[in-house]
Amino acid sequence: MNITIKKWGNSQGIILPKIVLSALGFNVDDELKLDVEDDKIILSKAEDFDDFSDLILEDLINSGFEGEELLKEFKRVKKSMPMAVKKLKRDILNEYKNGETVEFEEFFNV
Repeated sequence: MNITIKKWGNSQGIILPKIVLSALGFNVDDELKLDVEDDKIILSKAEDFDDFSDLILEDLINSGFEGEELLKEFKRVKKSMPMAVKKLKRDILNEYKNGETVEFEEFFNV
């Protein structure tokens, strides 16, 4: 199936056929994640991002942080989370591609 890029005001866009969207479970106003891999555009449903705030706070409190230091360290750790999650995903994918597997307990240290 071929589609054409069209001009939309100052932007450009494509129209995806309803049958394709329905087959993928996409609906009007769904938030989609757009990735580019090699020469491909990949659309998938956006996932709600868990920022792990509760786990970060619990860990920091257990480490002895309190008051202003707790707030300062929380902001620092929280700011680094998206990149850490991205790196974790990349590492897991590379291990999978290399045929390496890790048991649940080992991965989560339980």
